[in-house]
Amino acid sequence: MTYPDQPPQHQPQSLQPPTQPQYAPSQPMQVYAPAYLVPAGPRNSGTAITAMILGILSSFPVFVSWIPVIGWFTPLLPLAAVIFGHIALGQIRREGLGGKGMAVTGLVLGYIFLVLTVLFLVFAVVLGAFFLAAAGSAGSLS
Repeated sequence: MTYPDQPPQHQPQSLQPPTQPQYAPSQPMQVYAPAYLVPAGPRNSGTAITAMILGILSSFPVFVSWIPVIGWFTPLLPLAAVIFGHIALGQIRREGLGGKGMAVTGLVLGYIFLVLTVLFLVFAVVLGAFFLAAAGSAGSLS
């Protein structure tokens, strides 16, 4: 039974899904060039990496200088960074290795913290001498 305001009911003609209309492509298919490998740059110098790591570690003596034995050797970190940085720059120049930026970073940080270490040691010696002189003059007053 059908009512006048209902659309007519259709029986499925087949169980196959309806086909979609084929449209012409709006753009021609693009063909891409095959991918190519970029040659790797020169390998980095190990001494340049070491110089940079030592230069970065030179900023930490403030935190570890109070530890016995470890703290005694922390003033040597900036010196080692400078030495490794100069060795690395020579090696990079001779052998054509990469890592010049790391070597320069190690050198700059090493020199900065070497100057700060020397200034700190000079300040400590002057301050110690001042306290010794003050203690000596205070002892002679009594």
